[in-house]
Amino acid sequence: MPRNRSLWGVAALAVIVLLLPQNAAGQTGAIVASEIRVTREEATLSLELVDNTNLAITFRDGRVLSAGAGLGTFTAGGDLDRAWRGLLAQALSAEPSALDALLVGWTPPQSLAPGELATARALTELLAQRLDVRPAPQTQSPRLSGQEPLVEFLLANPEATARIQRLVERSPGEVEWWVGGDRAVPEGTRLDGNLAVLEGNLALDGTLGGDLYMFQGDVRLGPNARIEGDLRIDGGLIRGSTQGVSGRVQRMPSGAVSTDDVERDSESSIASDFRRGFEVGWEAGSDLKRTTSRDRGTWWPFFSGLGNLLRTGVSFVILLGLGLGALYFFPRPFEVVMRTGQDSFWRSLLVGWAALILSPFVWITGLLLLLVTIIGIPFAILWIPLFWMALAIALVFGTLAVIRLMGRWWIGQARLPIPRGLDPDKPAVQVGLGAGLLLALAAASAIFQMGGSLFQIFHVLTAVLGGILVANVMALGLGAFLLSRAGREGRWTDDLEPSSGDTNDELFAADPPVAND
Repeated sequence: MPRNRSLWGVAALAVIVLLLPQNAAGQTGAIVASEIRVTREEATLSLELVDNTNLAITFRDGRVLSAGAGLGTFTAGGDLDRAWRGLLAQALSAEPSALDALLVGWTPPQSLAPGELATARALTELLAQRLDVRPAPQTQSPRLSGQEPLVEFLLANPEATARIQRLVERSPGEVEWWVGGDRAVPEGTRLDGNLAVLEGNLALDGTLGGDLYMFQGDVRLGPNARIEGDLRIDGGLIRGSTQGVSGRVQRMPSGAVSTDDVERDSESSIASDFRRGFEVGWEAGSDLKRTTSRDRGTWWPFFSGLGNLLRTGVSFVILLGLGLGALYFFPRPFEVVMRTGQDSFWRSLLVGWAALILSPFVWITGLLLLLVTIIGIPFAILWIPLFWMALAIALVFGTLAVIRLMGRWWIGQARLPIPRGLDPDKPAVQVGLGAGLLLALAAASAIFQMGGSLFQIFHVLTAVLGGILVANVMALGLGAFLLSRAGREGRWTDDLEPSSGDTNDELFAADPPVAND
C-alpha cells in the first residue's frame, strides 16, 4: 500500500518539477536527461539528447509549442491534453533506458477532433524524428517508491489540487493513499495511521487507527466500523452510522449524506457537532460571513443564537449602567430631554432623523469654512474628531432618556405586576424596564435563531423589527436632545419648568408628576 506524507501530496498537486538524469555510461537510448513540468496551465517535457541538442514540447494556452514554433492546437482538459499529461506521468517513473522508447511508442487517442488529430500526428512525428529509435517493449520499473497511482492522478487532475490539499491539510502524520476502485476493510482488520481514498469507494467494517479522508467517493460504515480519528469527505456520501467515529465528522462543501440509511442522531455525531458548535457559536454570533459550512455542525444555530442572547444581556447591563449614571450626574438635563421627547414626539423624531442624515454634510461644510482661513486651520483639526464625539454623546444621552420614557409608558399603559421591592415610580426602575423593552426584539431574534432553520423566518423578522426600533429610538433621542439644547431648556414640554430644585435623591426616589395626554 503506497504511503506518503500528506504535505507531499499537496506539493505534488500544486507544481511538479522533477529532474530525471540518465547515467550516460550505462544508457542505451537517445536521451541524456529529462525535465518534466506540469501545472494547471502548462505541461512541458524537456529533453537533453546524446547529440548535445535539446528538445522541448509545451502544451500551454491551447497551443502545442516546440522551440518556439507551433505544432498545432489543443483543448484544455480535452482528450489530447489528458493523454499528454498521462504520458508525462508514465515518463516520471519509467526507467531511463526505456524513456525514449516510451515517448516514441506513445499512441494518441483515435477519437480526437480533426484539429487535435493533426496536432497529435505532428507531435508523434517530431518525437520519432528527434529520438530516432524504434519502439521497444516497456520494462517494468519502480514508480517513485510505489507512488505512481497518486502521481498519475495528480498530474491528470491538477484542478483537484486545492480540494485535496484542504482535505488532508490537518493530518497529524503520514497518510496512506488508495487511488481508484472499490476497497474494503473487513471486520476484524485494523489499519494503523491515516488513510486517504481518491476517486474510489470504501466499505469499512474494521478499525482505522487514524483519520479517514474521502475524495470523490462514498464510504459505507458497517456495524463494527471504528475510526479513531476524524472522518472528512469531499464529493461523496456517508452511508451508515457514524457512531464509531471518535473524532469529528466533517463534510466539505461538495460532500453529502445519504438520507436513507445514515444515522445522524448517533451519540458520537451529536457530541462532535455539539463541541464544534460551542467553539464557533460565541465567536460567530449572527455574522454568517465569519463561518463556513465546514465549521457549522448540527448545534451551530443553537450556540450562535445563544451567543447573540448573551450579547443582548451584556448590552442590557451597559444601557442600565449608563442610564443610572445619567440619572445620578445629570438629573435635570436627563429629565428635560425625556419630557421633550414625550411632549414633542413627532417634532423630535423628525429633527433627529434630519440631524442623522445631514450630519456628514454639516461636518464637511464646517471643515471647509474653517480651512479657508489660516486662523481656522487649528480649529479645523479639532473640528474633525470633536464633531463626531459630540454627535455620539448626544445620541447616547438622548437614547437613554427615551429608554426611560419607554419604561414609563409601559408602566402607565400595561399595568403589569412589578416584582416586590421595586417601585415603578422610581426612574431607575423605569430605565431598566425601558432597556429591556428596547432589546426585547433582539432577544427574541436570538431565541428563534437557537431553534434552527424551522424558525429562521421569525429570527430574520424580529431582527429587522428590532433594528428599526433601535434606529427610531436613537433618532427620537437625538431630536429631543437638540430641541432641548442638551437638556438646558424645557420650552418644548408641557408641564416641566426649568428649575434647580431637583436632586439626585428625588429623581431616584420618586418620579415627578406627569401630565398624560
